[in-house]
Amino acid sequence: ELKELIDPTLDRRDYPEVSYCVIGFMATGLMGIAANGASVISTLPSLAHSLEWAEMGDIPILDCTLTVKHNGNTESAVTLQSGERFVWKAAFPGNVGTLYHNGTAVTAKQELTEGRGQISFITLEVAEGETHRVSTVL
Repeated sequence: ELKELIDPTLDRRDYPEVSYCVIGFMATGLMGIAANGASVISTLPSLAHSLEWAEMGDIPILDCTLTVKHNGNTESAVTLQSGERFVWKAAFPGNVGTLYHNGTAVTAKQELTEGRGQISFITLEVAEGETHRVSTVL
């Protein structure tokens, strides 16, 4: 369906609803960006094996503006461009015992999600101007 929406022959391709749908899919599907409505923003990369990296910037969410970058499904970086500090739930697919926050080993937590299976994650605070990286390998 996404391919149909971005097909140049689509008569209604220039309607704003089409671009909103495509950007929304990229943010929630590909980048796995979600918020709990209060102070937690989570990411869960879902990049195809052929896609080495993906990045979205100037993302308005929970009175913040973020940049999120995924290197494959094994490394994520978040930068708080502006706004109040928030809790980042950095999640990755699968059962991973240790994640690395800016190069430091941290014991990961696991949970089962609906539709995505098991994920491993850590949570950390991000303040304005900070960039944090979390990865599954050092």
